[in-house]
Amino acid sequence: MTGIRLPDFLCIGAQKAGTTLLYEILKKHDRIFIPDLKEVHFFDIDEDYARGVQWYSMQFEPAGDRFIAGDITPSYLFFDYVPKRVRKALGGHVRLIVLLRNPIDRAYSHYWMSFRRGYETRSFEEAIVLEHTRMKRGYFERNNFSYVSRGFYMEQIARYTALFPVENLKIVLFEEFTRDPSRYAEEILHFLGCSPEGWRCPIGKKIHAGDLDVPQFFHALRMSKQLSLKHNLSALGSLTKGKKASYPPMKKTTRRILGDLFCDEVAALSKFLGRDLSLWHLD
Repeated sequence: MTGIRLPDFLCIGAQKAGTTLLYEILKKHDRIFIPDLKEVHFFDIDEDYARGVQWYSMQFEPAGDRFIAGDITPSYLFFDYVPKRVRKALGGHVRLIVLLRNPIDRAYSHYWMSFRRGYETRSFEEAIVLEHTRMKRGYFERNNFSYVSRGFYMEQIARYTALFPVENLKIVLFEEFTRDPSRYAEEILHFLGCSPEGWRCPIGKKIHAGDLDVPQFFHALRMSKQLSLKHNLSALGSLTKGKKASYPPMKKTTRRILGDLFCDEVAALSKFLGRDLSLWHLD
């Protein structure tokens, strides 16, 4: 597609794994262009994809030749039809950034995001039991209720490595990235061929956990009969001071079940990455 501007890199996910933090950091680099709308969703939403590559290229026209352009849309990792669309539109040279998080924590964070947005009305335990049934309904449900499904990273990564060279992927762990954003942002800049010289990471602290306002907190309280007294008192203390309350901890039995479910997945990912993933506590 000669004469049109397309992204040089994509951050394809995972959702709830630090993509917003990465967006905030890269957006402030004077050699990188990212559209103001963080998530373009061209490759995963059929209606947008139907608009064509010409429409997609318009999102990056301001970049010109002076910038490295990127699209940060974390749904690209999950939807199985996306990699082929990416390859067709951008070719095999595009660079791909993948942020991965402990799949149990990712699932729980995703759940509370859907809850805060008003999409989710069931308890976490009910939601994960109903997950596959709900996801059959359509894109909205697959996008918003895929709490556990999104944590099976190897299958999702394999769809990309089948179409793109492994060296085109930069995989970063959420837990390390949020602990030291500057270090890992520099690694990502090197991966993109963008010098970090003279650049200072604009964010030096850990990403903040999701919060609940007053109605959301009491709705969560009604849904779960086993919230700890300690958490309830702490949350109420925050709410009375005009602050938001952190969402409640996951039930221990639920965490154990999910730990068993993801055990083999994490072992396979550890082998693929060639590194220990014990920082992802699955118990």
